[in-house]
Amino acid sequence: MIVHLFNSGIISGPETLVLPALSRSRKDVSVVFLEESRCKDKGREATEYARSLGLKTKSIRVRSRIDLEAIKELANVLAKINPKIVHAHDVKASTYLLVARKLFSKDAPYRLCSTHHGVRGRTGFKIKLYEKFYVNCVLPFYDLVLTVCSSDREILTRRGLNPARTAVHLNGIDRKAIDSKEKEHERKKIHVRWGLKDIGVSEDSVVIGFAGRLSPEKRPDRVIDLVSELRELKGLPKWDVLIFGSGQLEESLKERVRELNLTACVHFMGYRQGLGDEMAGFDVLLSLSQAEGLPINLLEAGWAGVPVFVTPVDGVDELVPDNCYGVRVAVDAPPETMARELAALLASPERRFRLGQALKERVSQRFSGLAWQTELYKKYAMILDR
Repeated sequence: MIVHLFNSGIISGPETLVLPALSRSRKDVSVVFLEESRCKDKGREATEYARSLGLKTKSIRVRSRIDLEAIKELANVLAKINPKIVHAHDVKASTYLLVARKLFSKDAPYRLCSTHHGVRGRTGFKIKLYEKFYVNCVLPFYDLVLTVCSSDREILTRRGLNPARTAVHLNGIDRKAIDSKEKEHERKKIHVRWGLKDIGVSEDSVVIGFAGRLSPEKRPDRVIDLVSELRELKGLPKWDVLIFGSGQLEESLKERVRELNLTACVHFMGYRQGLGDEMAGFDVLLSLSQAEGLPINLLEAGWAGVPVFVTPVDGVDELVPDNCYGVRVAVDAPPETMARELAALLASPERRFRLGQALKERVSQRFSGLAWQTELYKKYAMILDR
């Protein structure tokens, strides 16, 4: 029995990656959620999602930052399940698991595994403080630490984690592969669901997408600067930019769009549940992050045959290793350089098709849910055999 432990108030990247894969696994698995009371009803979304997938699921109510009663309950739940491995995902779940083991179940035979879902993408003083605590005070006591890209592993080992107990486990997902013959039909259906006609996006417009948190590490400001430069280039097909997501930069980005008079071509679509199944609505997907793990949305774009335009940071470099699988632009490239590269892609439907198909083949072969599961159980064997 393997137990996966999450602390989650929303259905985010780790949940959309891990839970569907576990539901298709033939292995004996259970999922435990730490449900924070401060999230109110939203704190139950991930739990209900896991149950809807048919997973054996338990939940523990957490009423404060460090809730000793919840930690004790976690120890009792794990004692009843009696797993071989408990796999915690990210900071709080990993911290609660370690404290439960140290305080209430020192003799428990299960091994400890933690996945760090993105090392460099941690911004803000408080979050960086949590990160320092996680790396220095929690992860050294784990039997195995997994990272979602090679650069994250290098950073963690430089910070002092034992290289023999730290391994790369690349993200992988399964989505419906969009056949090239069906793609245009699927695209039109999605555009109707998105209501693009109502916001002035014509059917013949090339739809450029951004999907993610509107936070500093994702650099949505680069998207706005790029669009400002793109508007100055002549001879391009009609295009529009759709920004899906929410976050701390949302209002400042909207103000910047108004200042640059870009409101006719840049549309803020808000957070949309299930967007990962609608990637075929984009003609190009942008990822201009300063730091990443291995973005789920790029894998979803691959399954849909959508070409990607990326800064090859961290795990993005492993997914898109060269310009055969997408358009790579240097992370420090000026907006006018990025605009010229994007303009060349917009002007060539044939190139967009070719890159989209190449990425779809790469994702299906190397970044599928099955590949993720197979590699994960190889990692588990490493600690069970010790």
